[in-house]
Amino acid sequence: MLETKWHEMSDNLDHYKRFLFDQSATINPQAIKLLPGVDFILHDYDIAHYRANINFPNKILRLDFAYAGNVHAVNNHREAVFLEPGFLKISQEADEQRNYNIIDGHYRGVTFLVNPEKVDEELFSLVGNPDICQQIFQNQLTNRNFRLMKTEFIDRLFKDIAEVETHNQRQFLRLKVAELLLYLTTYQSTFPQQYFATKDIKKINAILDFLLQNLDKRIAIVQLSNQFHISQTRLQKLFKSTYQQTIHQFVSEKRFDKACDQLKNSNAKILSIATGIGYGNVSKFSAIFKKKTQMTPKQYRQLYNIN
Repeated sequence: MLETKWHEMSDNLDHYKRFLFDQSATINPQAIKLLPGVDFILHDYDIAHYRANINFPNKILRLDFAYAGNVHAVNNHREAVFLEPGFLKISQEADEQRNYNIIDGHYRGVTFLVNPEKVDEELFSLVGNPDICQQIFQNQLTNRNFRLMKTEFIDRLFKDIAEVETHNQRQFLRLKVAELLLYLTTYQSTFPQQYFATKDIKKINAILDFLLQNLDKRIAIVQLSNQFHISQTRLQKLFKSTYQQTIHQFVSEKRFDKACDQLKNSNAKILSIATGIGYGNVSKFSAIFKKKTQMTPKQYRQLYNIN
């Protein structure tokens, strides 16, 4: 769905595109003009390394959201987290002349660029506040160049951008950037627990990958705490803040999703499926599955015509 939407959105907004970087850049994404002073960029790259080369005006507001792919900035042969999936990055940029590594070789995301010196009544009429950019700089970026944020509101907003189809995509994006700017001036968006240090993000992502690779095992919080060198209290707080679920809820949901997928799309025996998500007892697995779906695993499979 997302990939199709990406191409359709890019084609439909072709008239408003302009190249963003100069020709010395490895990639040259196109910015889509939404409003005076407000540009939108779709990123979809299959590349392991790239160099960006652009001069932004001072204090341009840059809002990046990564859907897939971890991007690290390289400076003096040292890497630092630049973009992480599921996180909004709020930053002020004067230039971007750096090298980057895309960890998995693929990055997909979006960027809103807001130039406070060029925005006009078209934006102000949507947000009702001519000082909105300055308020965001003050609320979010005092004494720092960027912040990483993850909240339920942000998850929903960027899910809509990726999935909702409208006849007027440009107007839809105008409303979404206005909604995001307004949100970033609210008290709710400035809760300290909603900001994440890059070292915490890397650690939580490593724990997430470990859990997903070991859905067949029973992993205690204390084991994660010892293995990833983080206190149990901090681990549980960080995980809940990041994914809006406890670790137990997250693992249970992913096990159930994996079981449903295998029941629909494979001929694997129900015992094998149950074992693969950590249930040695088929009866217990069937009871939990029926509680969630109101049908047994066998009935669920028959629904999808898999014998």
